Amino acid sequence: MNSENIDFMTDDDIDYGSLSEDVLKQLALGDELFIATSALVELRLRKSDMAAMVAWEILSNSLGDKYLQATALSVLFKE
Repeated sequence: MNSENIDFMTDDDIDYGSLSEDVLKQLALGDELFIATSALVELRLRKSDMAAMVAWEILSNSLGDKYLQATALSVLFKE
């Protein structure tokens, strides 16, 4: 599954565990904030090195809302 197939799905329809880290990164940096937060959480749960890079990008560019940014902080500071 790629990010283009996900464009018409809701958060409940997406199986984040089956997505590649590259697709999760795209979703985490995307415009759908609830999906972005869920994708970042999945990267964190996988203990992916990509999680910290994505979190840094979110915070450095002030992307998303307070929930996505709080999740990014928790990734960087290993809550």
